[in-house]
Amino acid sequence: VFLLVNLVTQGGFAVYLAVTVLNHGVSGWSLIFYIPIEVIITLVELLLYRRLLTEKNKARAAVYAIAANLCSAVFGLWLIDPLWHFIVSIS
Repeated sequence: VFLLVNLVTQGGFAVYLAVTVLNHGVSGWSLIFYIPIEVIITLVELLLYRRLLTEKNKARAAVYAIAANLCSAVFGLWLIDPLWHFIVSIS
């Protein structure tokens, strides 16, 4: 459940971000929706995990969603600029 939900939500976000960055490059404007979308994804995952992870209590499921998305957001922001420069260098 955890893997499937995360792949769908983060995969969709990755596609959106890739299209945005490819069309506009990396800038503050192209990333303006990054944090709000991560917050929305966190809330969606939190609700899904609370409902679907029945072997754990609801508080633990919420912590999973928050921790996973916080790590994802930090790692994504850290990687986006070097990844953009790599893509530009090979194209």
